[in-house]
Amino acid sequence: DPSTLLDESIGLVRGYTYPESLGEIIAKAGMRVEYAWDDLRNLRLLVAGRVDFIVADYLSTLALAKREEFAVRPLRPNHSVDLLYPAFSRDDAAKQKKFEAALRDMTATGIIDKIYREQLGVSLSELLSSP
Repeated sequence: DPSTLLDESIGLVRGYTYPESLGEIIAKAGMRVEYAWDDLRNLRLLVAGRVDFIVADYLSTLALAKREEFAVRPLRPNHSVDLLYPAFSRDDAAKQKKFEAALRDMTATGIIDKIYREQLGVSLSELLSSP
């Protein structure tokens, strides 16, 4: 219910594209939006108490928070999941095939989930299965 967010403030990064559904929630709730120039500045807005929460990439935000020694915690389930894909030059088709094979193998054997769980406390499979 967006009304529970009335008078809350949210930190977003200028220039990023966010899901339409997030914009609708912000508008319905009448939330104040504070824009930062990058992920680190957005995180700093949160830690400084200038915003009540931020919408950010799970992995990079936790890595930044760890590096900067900020005490933050992610809320689950995720609002949305945006898939990112590595890109290769057309001249690197062989490298791309090797990379794809390695990722498939690491996913099938559970190595990717293990790395995520060790570093973030949650597996990639769990992140992707959130509504």
